[in-house]
Amino acid sequence: SETEIREIAMDHSGELRVAVEVDRGKDEYDQDDDIVTFHYKSRSGKWRKLNLNQKRSPGRFDALGFSADNRHYYFRSNYDVAPFDPVKRDTMGVFSFDFEDEELILEFRHPDVDVLSAVGGPMGEVLGVRYEPGYPEMHFFNTENPHVRLIQAFRASFPGQAVNINNYTEDGQTSVVAVRGDRNPGQFYIYRDGKLKHVADTQPDVDSDWLGSQEAFTMNARDGKKLYGFLTLPPGGTDSNLPLIVNPHGGPHGPFDRWGYDRRVQMLASNGYAVLQVNFRGSGGYGEDFEKSGYRKWGREMQDDVTDATHWAIQQGIADPDRICLYGGSYGGYATLQGLVREPDPVSYTH
Repeated sequence: SETEIREIAMDHSGELRVAVEVDRGKDEYDQDDDIVTFHYKSRSGKWRKLNLNQKRSPGRFDALGFSADNRHYYFRSNYDVAPFDPVKRDTMGVFSFDFEDEELILEFRHPDVDVLSAVGGPMGEVLGVRYEPGYPEMHFFNTENPHVRLIQAFRASFPGQAVNINNYTEDGQTSVVAVRGDRNPGQFYIYRDGKLKHVADTQPDVDSDWLGSQEAFTMNARDGKKLYGFLTLPPGGTDSNLPLIVNPHGGPHGPFDRWGYDRRVQMLASNGYAVLQVNFRGSGGYGEDFEKSGYRKWGREMQDDVTDATHWAIQQGIADPDRICLYGGSYGGYATLQGLVREPDPVSYTH
């Protein structure tokens, strides 16, 4: 059988500490016989193997980094959940490996959505992770860490916005803070000596008064599948009986719609339209099983999810059933055509 090193990781001192090996098994094209081995360099300097007791083959695995003291190594994975487990979802959780205790633990997993990325400190250490159950959220491992407390203070200063520290100086005393939102294409601030100073806007000519607000929602498809989506309402405060544009995303497997400024969506909203986006089954961001549940379902259950989201908007009183449009690019264009084929009569959306 063939083997390959999927990941290697060096700590903050530049020492190689972790390697993830994948044995492709007898059939390199069949994932069901793949075996993942976690190699780590112990405190004694010897390389050892850790049995991951993987529940799926091979499982997704993405390195995040080390703690500031190099004691913990963090990665995100779903290796510990069997495919289509009836009890728990296989969303990407964050794991930590403790080099002193030689122990691997699950630090955090959201029941519906994947952990997306690491929140880093001044030296690149992992402070926590980002995830998006509709709106952007963060989970921190140590809320008493001064850098974590600073990030939380920034988030409190910009309610309803997504806030990230993009860069630090080497001494950690100065940082670049990025702020964005559904009606904010992006702003940058410099934090130094306890003061936050605005330095630039990514799109200074955009007037937020002309933009719509984007709201996250959840709903159940006709078979009970929980779906996440976003509804952008036009400016002006009207939230009922609106013309609706349903905008399926492209891909479809892997990409997914996220909360935040979208120039195409806002172009439509600023002209009086409500815009509906739903992360139908097959989308990324909600676990490997959710993504695979859309395989071979193009024009079928994946299309039903788009239709059901449209029904939801009508039932909520938001959309006028006589003024509904489908629009999208790439797979979204395919879903638009399939919507016309499968739901040619607008009146059918009221049933």
